Amino acid sequence: RGGPIVAPGSLEQSLRWLHVHGEGLQGAHEVAPGVFLGGDLATVARRAEDDPSGVRFFLGFAGWAPLQLKIELECGVWARARIAVPAAAAAASAAKVTGLAAMSESIDERRTARMLCFGSLDRGAAWRSALRGAGLRVLAGFPRTPGVDRRLKGYMERLHREDTEEDKDSGACL
Repeated sequence: RGGPIVAPGSLEQSLRWLHVHGEGLQGAHEVAPGVFLGGDLATVARRAEDDPSGVRFFLGFAGWAPLQLKIELECGVWARARIAVPAAAAAASAAKVTGLAAMSESIDERRTARMLCFGSLDRGAAWRSALRGAGLRVLAGFPRTPGVDRRLKGYMERLHREDTEEDKDSGACL
């Protein structure tokens, strides 16, 4: 069971920052290519002084223990998605002709991760991009209206109930 997302009375403990200024920064953890979580906030602020667009603040977070996440992935609770890098980087990666190709792929992955986290995409566009990355193109292009969403939610709930019943019968993960 989860607890409160924001620790009562403790803004300082609940505040998190995602940023692009973590190279060599003590306490910063790279969570995607070129995207970091945490680290010394004063240093991040100094590094971001000329361009603050590479910093996002979050109040609270949800986290999973490694074993819990592994089990949920194995049970299909999550859909895995990879960052879709531009076609040129994918071709260079496939060819792996020189070390330069791998470097180009790494740069494109960093740009794509930064664009998804800090770019000007609205939430809907970012969500559609993530769905396409997870191989769910049909849902990415699905029309969004309150009526369609209600019908889709009902359909997904029915599928989930049917899957749960099948899993109970077969003894699979719940």
